[in-house]
Amino acid sequence: MKMRRWLSTVRAAGQLYTWGDGVHTKLGRKEHLHVYKPELVQSVSATEVLTGPRHTLVMTAEQGLVGFGDNEFGQVGNGKTETALLPEPVQGLGNVKAAACGLHYSLAVTNTGELYEWGYPGRNVNLFSRLFGRSVSVDKRHPVPEKVAVLQGVSEVAAGELHFLAVTGEG
Repeated sequence: MKMRRWLSTVRAAGQLYTWGDGVHTKLGRKEHLHVYKPELVQSVSATEVLTGPRHTLVMTAEQGLVGFGDNEFGQVGNGKTETALLPEPVQGLGNVKAAACGLHYSLAVTNTGELYEWGYPGRNVNLFSRLFGRSVSVDKRHPVPEKVAVLQGVSEVAAGELHFLAVTGEG
């Protein structure tokens, strides 16, 4: 198991606690501090936590999908490219059943099996262009989710720093 320099967890009552290295502001608080013991992230009732190298997404019952952390490439999905210190809603998504965080991008799957992506695809722009069925320029950042038309019926998704996996109804 690869250990990162930070962690987050969900308590039974839906409370989100974070601790560790606050360098990339992925702890959901106003300061860029190292936190040495679990501290409650205010105003988030979490049902699931999805962590990436520089940002975090949280599924909630009330707010849907929210994100915080490094947002230079729009990977938080709040419509901006500035750091999101506190949790902010991901724009334009409803009924999310699965999500994942890559290095500079994020993915989400809706209850109807539609796959959405946002952020920056990284250096392998040609691969993402073919997968997503549209032209993606090297400097293209999109801070709001866009539907991936070529993949339908997605049930699960996982992301690495520079790759992703999707499970469809066809296996």
